[in-house]
Amino acid sequence: MGMHGSTPLIGAGGPREADVLRLAVDIARQIAAGEPFKEDFVRRMEVVLAADGGCGLATFSADLQPGNGPDIVVSEGCIVLPGMAERAAQFVGTHPSFAAMFQFGATRPVRTSDQVRMDAFWETEEFEAMHGWLPTAHYPASIALQVSPSGFAFLGLHRDRRDFTDDDLDALALIQSIVAPALTLNARLEEATSRLRALSLDDGSGVLGHDQLATLTRREEQVLALAAGGLTSGAIAHRLGLSERTVRKHLSAVYAKTGLRGRAAATAWWAKQSRRGSDELAQR
Repeated sequence: MGMHGSTPLIGAGGPREADVLRLAVDIARQIAAGEPFKEDFVRRMEVVLAADGGCGLATFSADLQPGNGPDIVVSEGCIVLPGMAERAAQFVGTHPSFAAMFQFGATRPVRTSDQVRMDAFWETEEFEAMHGWLPTAHYPASIALQVSPSGFAFLGLHRDRRDFTDDDLDALALIQSIVAPALTLNARLEEATSRLRALSLDDGSGVLGHDQLATLTRREEQVLALAAGGLTSGAIAHRLGLSERTVRKHLSAVYAKTGLRGRAAATAWWAKQSRRGSDELAQR
């Protein structure tokens, strides 16, 4: 399937190619600019791919600890109750779609019905843990967006009464081919920036210091301290009694005030600059 000229990238039975490309390009640009993108991505994917069973974006960190689930952003109206994400994470190793995503990486979408007979899968513990909290999530499909030593991220979509078609998978593949490289580049930039900041601070040439620390609000310090301690946005929200969206807004404010790009760089800076323990700040 080519990407040049007027050759259609999506069959006539799938979403409009212009809608798919517009979505993918917009999200990739948000990622490249370091802007929050997850909620917009999930909302628009639900509409463009007609995912009437719900949509979610999950990010697993490489150092995910027992009791801490992945960072999850779901469709409006979907509710992830405490403990659900942690329980779902327990079945990553046995869910058939995850085996396929790990095999293919960020190169092709996965339709769960291609991996297992759905009527039998509906009765399993894996299905109940991963999809049971969405009452109309009978037909899942997914795309891996980041598969690396630092973590794993994927987008899951669901339909109620009909499965995703081959044309729908073409649309998902097109989105994956644009968004996944943007996330990979962003992750590499964050790692490089974090390393550069650490080296600058080690040799005394760093430009960030307590002046930047003084500009942070108490809540921003609390959120950053907990992030530096390895907690996901969901875990931070639960600890502080906030929504995940509010946590992400606080982190975005930290990035803007410090001039740092992303969580890895900001938490490395915090570890160098803060002389107060994260536990003390979290208890304020």
